[in-house]
Amino acid sequence: MSASLFEEHGLVADGPPSAPPVDNSQFLFFIGLAVDTVLFITFAGGYFLLRASAPSWPPPDLPHLHPALVGWSAIALFLGAVLLTVAVIAQHKNALRTMRGSLMLSIIFLTTFLGLNAIEWRSIFASGLPIRTIFGGIYFVLTGLFHVHIAGCMLYIISKYRWTRRWRRYTRSSISIARLSYFIDAMLVLWLAIFGVIYL
Repeated sequence: MSASLFEEHGLVADGPPSAPPVDNSQFLFFIGLAVDTVLFITFAGGYFLLRASAPSWPPPDLPHLHPALVGWSAIALFLGAVLLTVAVIAQHKNALRTMRGSLMLSIIFLTTFLGLNAIEWRSIFASGLPIRTIFGGIYFVLTGLFHVHIAGCMLYIISKYRWTRRWRRYTRSSISIARLSYFIDAMLVLWLAIFGVIYL
């Protein structure tokens, strides 16, 4: 049983190390980031056009939003991103306990982010924002897509935490957690942009 927390790039259980022709985590990271950037910029651009064409902003029938509540969710997302960075540092230092704790805390803060935004959604639904309106459609698609991304990242973190429960090397790229950390950082920047566009 190995005492190594993370494997070298391309390491296999037996035999000399050999680098894979393509780093899957790097490929998925750049593809996902490119697609998400296009999607979110498109919807944010539509929102800007909506605001520019409105006689006055905000419209009188626009439901009350809660920037303070969503601001706290942004702080939770920031803390989740920081804890993933700590997990990457702990991985390189071979500190299993710190890595496990950081992964679990990041899941807690990302869950808090989703929970606070769920409260915002519930409040908006209760105030009568119709999904079929232009603003309602852009708002729910933009924020909903973002929430799906964070939920997917949480599932990936959980799978990595389950892996750390086993004291053995695995044969995939050791930088996959680092790629996830970079992706969450990019999501944080996107969420701050969404917050600035919609709530400020």
